[in-house]
Amino acid sequence: HLPPESAWGREFLVGAFACVLAGTALFTAAAHAERLRAEDDARRSRERFELAVSGSSGGLWEWDLVRDRVEFSPRFLGLLGMDARVLQHAGDVFRGLVHADDHRVFEAAVHDHLERGVPYDVDVRLRLASGEYRWFHARGVAQRDEDGRALRMSGSIADVHAQRTNEEELVRHAHA
Repeated sequence: HLPPESAWGREFLVGAFACVLAGTALFTAAAHAERLRAEDDARRSRERFELAVSGSSGGLWEWDLVRDRVEFSPRFLGLLGMDARVLQHAGDVFRGLVHADDHRVFEAAVHDHLERGVPYDVDVRLRLASGEYRWFHARGVAQRDEDGRALRMSGSIADVHAQRTNEEELVRHAHA
């Protein structure tokens, strides 16, 4: 057993310390490279998503049920003639856009999806920035935790106003 003061002991400690430093540097470099790859993958995924959204005619929304916050895509806001500064993000904001005559159908569709897993797929009239109402088709799906509790709900709206008003006109003529 050589005391650390010996030349051999000092060389051993210096060598061991150098190995630890080299190993730490390699581990840090590998972790950094992995983080850069993950960031690049996330950026490319976000770019693909944004491209797909920009090519879509629908508007996207996401409702965080835990925090009761709603996020709207720029296309969603554009369909309603609004911008992000006008539309608040509290959960009841979307409910406030729904025409009074459609509240019951809207609430039942949300409840049935969240409580029973029935597909969220409903036509409702939404209030535009101008104050007028237009028909939109809304679809969505809940993301659930391992216990089945809904955490968030995401979906889209599509403008179906022309189709709905044409259908209503045909019904009126058929009964005239």
